[in-house]
Amino acid sequence: MMTAERAFSGGGETLQAEHLLRQLTTSGGSGCFKVSVQEQQWFLYLDQGGLIYATHTIEPGDRFERHLRQLSYTVPSLNRELRVQVQQRWEAANTPTPIYEYESLHWLLRQKWITPAQFEQLVKGLILEVLESFLYLKSGQYQLVSYGKVPIVSRFDAAELIQECKLRIQQWLSLGHKIVSPFQRPYFFRSAQVNLTPEKQQRLGSMLRGFSFRHLAVLLNQNEITLVRSLLPLIEKGAVVVREPQHPFD
Repeated sequence: MMTAERAFSGGGETLQAEHLLRQLTTSGGSGCFKVSVQEQQWFLYLDQGGLIYATHTIEPGDRFERHLRQLSYTVPSLNRELRVQVQQRWEAANTPTPIYEYESLHWLLRQKWITPAQFEQLVKGLILEVLESFLYLKSGQYQLVSYGKVPIVSRFDAAELIQECKLRIQQWLSLGHKIVSPFQRPYFFRSAQVNLTPEKQQRLGSMLRGFSFRHLAVLLNQNEITLVRSLLPLIEKGAVVVREPQHPFD
């Protein structure tokens, strides 16, 4: 198990994020793989080579809320009041750890607000989103450290998650040069010359007003890639202008 902090970069020892993760999982290691890049950190939790959770410090509360809200469309018990209650549990913690999201999900499981299958669905979705940015890392400091005992409900095969995540990244890359991030923000301009009914223009104007593609997809209960593809004709015509992600999503 690695304990000393080391650097990985494009020069010297050419170790990439994906390669490092594959090394850890194939060796059957257990622990928390922590990567620091400037002011942000990624945490990948492993047990016997399997991934049990992953998170990062880029608005973890926002990410957690989005995934809970998405599931709430099929699990009505995950209403706003319950989601606020979970958030308050975080805030009440004197020393919250990076794995508090996982612990909160396990609390929902213990209280029978969600089923084991829904727990696994949420955990996998959160891991995939974290890996999506993790795989882009080209430099940083990393170390493998132990972490406090947590209940292990399921282990995920890292190689399968990496492959699934890379397919998602390829889907985003296929959308064209104007779309570079799910956190870009589309805005609708009524003055553009497009053949849309007044009702459609009003709907787009109220919908496309600063939310990112990823946030919009959750609010509208749509697949984010499908959502972006439906807007591409309007983006090409200039009726929808796509702005850069806001910090820290940039």
